[in-house]
Amino acid sequence: MSNSCTDQCPVCYEELRKDLCVTDPCGHVFHRKCFTGWANASYSKQPLARIKCPTCNKHTDKAIDIYLEVTGLNLESFNGDDDGSNVLNAKIKELSARLSGYAKEAAELKHEARRVNELESEMKEAKMEITCERLKNETLKGELKKAENVANQKVESLRRQSTIVQQGLRSENSRLKTENEALLPMKQDMSRISADNQRMKRKLHGMESDMKKKGSADDQILRYQAALKEAKDTIKRMQLRGVTNGDELKVENKRLKARIKKLEAERQECVIEDVSVPKRKRFPSSMGNASMYGRRIPQLDPARQVVERAISQESSSVPPVEKTNAPVVYE
Repeated sequence: MSNSCTDQCPVCYEELRKDLCVTDPCGHVFHRKCFTGWANASYSKQPLARIKCPTCNKHTDKAIDIYLEVTGLNLESFNGDDDGSNVLNAKIKELSARLSGYAKEAAELKHEARRVNELESEMKEAKMEITCERLKNETLKGELKKAENVANQKVESLRRQSTIVQQGLRSENSRLKTENEALLPMKQDMSRISADNQRMKRKLHGMESDMKKKGSADDQILRYQAALKEAKDTIKRMQLRGVTNGDELKVENKRLKARIKKLEAERQECVIEDVSVPKRKRFPSSMGNASMYGRRIPQLDPARQVVERAISQESSSVPPVEKTNAPVVYE
């Protein structure tokens, strides 16, 4: 056998251990775990190929278990049992320390592996988030571009509308200026018309006052007419009753003359008021020749004459009668 108990495993280059070794048909010795891993790796690469020896690269079909003495543990080579035990204990301690170190390193590696896996997961999530954010940014950029285009179109439309409105305002201002210049003479005319209106209002106020005074003159005419009618009625009553007392007729005649005198005095007062009022333009009236501003009423004198004439005629037409003591009854 080419490998001795002091040889190392050709796969892991560690010392061979008792009850842990195998050999192939070509005679090379390996750790059982190392040879099994080599065979599995070969099968994974080429499932139908034959296994090759890790040392001489010859084809091999099987592995044979062998049992070797551990290097340096031949108790006959030592002088006594105590020395061999001490060496064995020292070797065990050394291997235990190395095993503890390996276990610690393995734990650290596992922790690092978990940390690496966590970091890889976080990195994947971060990449996904970055991808999503990138897509969102691209979408937002597209929407922003569209919004900018729409805003630019609206701004351009508003600019055109503003230009049109400004032109319209300039035209309107020019038109209004022209109209104002044309209306300036009209404003002056309006001022003159307003002044004329004020004068006309004052004139109308005076005319209203004159109309009220005219109403008083018309009332005076009505009173004269009423007096005339009263005189005629009195004469008729006297004729119907057959008045025989001439003195009573004279008394009634005096009473009527006093009434006419009183009315004449009132007429004179109206004439005096007419003299105190300045003459103005006279307007035609429906009340005979009565004036709106003047107070001269030609109908008054004829009325008086008519009354007096009627009284005198009625008095002269009554035949003289004898005096009686019969009482006179007035209605």
